[in-house]
Amino acid sequence: MAAIGTVVAINGGSNAFAINERGERRMLKVGDSIQPGEVVTTAQGVVVDIQLTTGQKIEISADQTVKFTPSWLNSSRLKAPKVP
Repeated sequence: MAAIGTVVAINGGSNAFAINERGERRMLKVGDSIQPGEVVTTAQGVVVDIQLTTGQKIEISADQTVKFTPSWLNSSRLKAPKVP
């Protein structure tokens, strides 16, 4: 499946993770791809910037959980919403 975006910056530490649909968790680093269905989580004080394949750049603020779905590619959002 094609990536939704790429991690372009991680600020405030290294505690940011992507969790896939099978529940497998990986620590994010700059250059990592974000796949459809993955959930990105950030720890307190950690901010992640992701460049979407549409060219938009989004910021995931500290202490957030965001699920990436294919609808991200059709969205005009510039800031990631918080997942309940």
